[in-house]
Amino acid sequence: MPPKKKPRCNISGLRNQPKSMADSSHTDEPMPCVPNAEPMTAINQCQDDFANQISVLETVIREAGHKCIFLPKFHCELNYIEMYLGWAKCQYRQVDKNTFQQAKEAALAALDGCPIKVIRRFKWYLPLES
Repeated sequence: MPPKKKPRCNISGLRNQPKSMADSSHTDEPMPCVPNAEPMTAINQCQDDFANQISVLETVIREAGHKCIFLPKFHCELNYIEMYLGWAKCQYRQVDKNTFQQAKEAALAALDGCPIKVIRRFKWYLPLES
């Protein structure tokens, strides 16, 4: 007896998709857009209206007049804030502090003391591999 054919994905809107995307919900291969996702979740996330939707966080930041930049997680070599905090830590350690109040003031002064030119240079910093 020949093996049964698995049913094809019969969702309107997916009929015009490439064959590999429409049929991949019935194979062992992960979807191209979202690795290790459930098939229907991956199909939805591959659609333009889902993939190109702006998040609420990004919308709030843009409405406030700021730019929203999503950087890779846990890559401190690429993250500007890590370089800024490292610069401030270096400045903080160079100041003598005898009381807790002086330590708080030194921390604020170090964080506020970073020149804009230095912060802009962090953008162009490329880590050297050893």
